[in-house]
Amino acid sequence: MVDIESARAKVSGPGLALLVVGALGVVVQILGFIATIVQYGMMFSQYGEIPPEVIPSAIGTVIGTFISFLVLGFIIYGAMQMRAMKNHSLAMAASILACIPCCVGPCCLAGLPVGVWAAMTLNDEEVKGAFS
Repeated sequence: MVDIESARAKVSGPGLALLVVGALGVVVQILGFIATIVQYGMMFSQYGEIPPEVIPSAIGTVIGTFISFLVLGFIIYGAMQMRAMKNHSLAMAASILACIPCCVGPCCLAGLPVGVWAAMTLNDEEVKGAFS
C-alpha cells in the first residue's frame, strides 16, 4: 500500500521549487519585455518612427516572449499538478522543460537543478504510486 502523505511530503519541496522557478521566469520575461518596449519607445521618440531594420527583431521579441509565457505557464501548471499529486506525466514534462535553458530564460541556472530534483523525485516508486 502506498503512503500518500509520505509521497506528498517528498514532492512538496521540489514541487514548490519548480513553481518558484516558473514564477521567477515569468517575472524576468515581463521585465525584459518592458525593457524592450522602453527601448523601442526611445527609438520612436528619437527618430519619429521605429527604424524598419529593427522591426523583425521587435516581432521576434514579441513571439519569443509569448512562447516563453506558454512554456513557463506549463511549468507552473505542472508544478501545481505535482504538488496536488495529480497527472504524473504532465508534472514530469514540466520538470524536464525546466531543465532546458531556453525554456526558463535567465533562470536556467536554477531551472536545471530544480528540474532534475523534481524529475528524480517523480521517478521514486512510492511517489509514482501515489499519483491519481
